[in-house]
Amino acid sequence: MKRVLICLLFLAAGFAVQAQESEKIHEVGLYFQNVDQFGLRYKVGHDDIRYRFTTTALSFNKSDYPDSQEQNSNSHWGVQLGAGLEKHKPLADNFGFYYGPEINLLYTRDKNKTEVPANETIQNQHGIGLGAIIGFRYQLAETLSLSAEFVPNIYYQKTTGSSESDYWNFYLNTNQVGLTLAYQF
Repeated sequence: MKRVLICLLFLAAGFAVQAQESEKIHEVGLYFQNVDQFGLRYKVGHDDIRYRFTTTALSFNKSDYPDSQEQNSNSHWGVQLGAGLEKHKPLADNFGFYYGPEINLLYTRDKNKTEVPANETIQNQHGIGLGAIIGFRYQLAETLSLSAEFVPNIYYQKTTGSSESDYWNFYLNTNQVGLTLAYQF
């Protein structure tokens, strides 16, 4: 947790010392990832550097099965947040390349309960990831842009719960491909 706070502090410090010569750009967009997920993205910065904040997962689910033999009840909630820095390089009038680092945080909680036999399990998952943003941006209009990006990342996840086993997972994720449709103001 200490490392996460230090990384966020460096992002904030870079934001505070950024040159004020050009007009600040704000963007709000819809982010579509791997065809089956979407989120919201906010960017702030200048023509050459932008800070981005993304929520790619926000989920809530509760299911009750009172008519089943076990009388099951399941609930789930989770959130995944990301923060990053984009460095922009123009390639043509309305087309450009961008790259930079991104940090992702993940938390989920699952609770499963049965009445017959009486049993309850709770599972919590915490994760942190560090990714490399590689993307292209096309300016459709003065205030509308379309971006495509690839964000390979390394994740560390730890799962704990009410069962006897706790485990952690460390993996390289290369399947994060996304599209962003954004409005600038």
